[in-house]
Amino acid sequence: MAKSVILHPDRLFPSDTGVRNIARALHSTVENLPIISPHGHVDAHMIADDTPFPDPTALLLSPDHYVTRLLHSHGIPLDQLRVGGSTGATAREAWTTLCTNWNLLDGAASGYWPSLALATVFGIDEVPTASNASELYDAVSGFWLNRFSECAERLIQQTGDGLAGYNGYIQGMANRRQYFVEHGAVSSDHGVHTPRTAKLDQDEAARLFDKGMAGTATREEALIFEANMTYQPAAMAVEDGLVMTMHPGIHRNTHAQTLAQFGPDAGHDIPFAVDYATGLQPLLNDFGTAKGFHFIPFTTDETVFSRGRYVSASCVQNG
Repeated sequence: MAKSVILHPDRLFPSDTGVRNIARALHSTVENLPIISPHGHVDAHMIADDTPFPDPTALLLSPDHYVTRLLHSHGIPLDQLRVGGSTGATAREAWTTLCTNWNLLDGAASGYWPSLALATVFGIDEVPTASNASELYDAVSGFWLNRFSECAERLIQQTGDGLAGYNGYIQGMANRRQYFVEHGAVSSDHGVHTPRTAKLDQDEAARLFDKGMAGTATREEALIFEANMTYQPAAMAVEDGLVMTMHPGIHRNTHAQTLAQFGPDAGHDIPFAVDYATGLQPLLNDFGTAKGFHFIPFTTDETVFSRGRYVSASCVQNG
């Protein structure tokens, strides 16, 4: 009898029986509610245009950098997983590679997502293996970097209320946030290099924005502008009520050869230590005690928690 891929329903709950019962009860009240989230590894155009996915590999493997980096860390070449549009293997061969090495996903969050998709979306409750890879491929098949200027210009044109430049950029962001609020969103997630925040004056922010649009900004200028654009959403959050979450402290695309061959988000991301207290000071000084401001910083730097209680104490919710 084949082993089931269906995960234990309590897999992410605390081990303490009493706490687990509370967690289970709370989870039951929200588990079937719709999730509105901009984060995912499926091509957003595929969803927006309602186009069929070309094959299981293109849907669940190649674009999921969490899965591909895990497999790559065990010696599997990225071109064998068709990362970045590479064709070192056919889609079916890449899928077979995934299924053959499915055990590498055991106990990892990277394995929860594809397992959940197979079980709940495609009705497949069989653990993928080398022997059933082709069968599962057919089952799924039968079921129905610098892009800053491009993305910023599109945002301004579509939602900037006729404004141009930095003003249109800020207005466009505020309008898109309101759109998501009106459609049920409760949080905005911010992946930044460091927790650094800065309140730039209008002229300086506009100058750096223009340099970014022209592709002439230095790395330091880009980081200063990023710090400003980490501060600005906090101001917006006070107005629109979205919970602000932050994920800093990752060196992205560290391996130059992989980046050149396969593009960004192919793996080789390495965490580094961050200074939350100093970086967040401008933001917390202005909004830390603002009514209705909710801020949740995440970290991959475990030493943050050994350097005192001040960061966590500064980031509690304010009613």
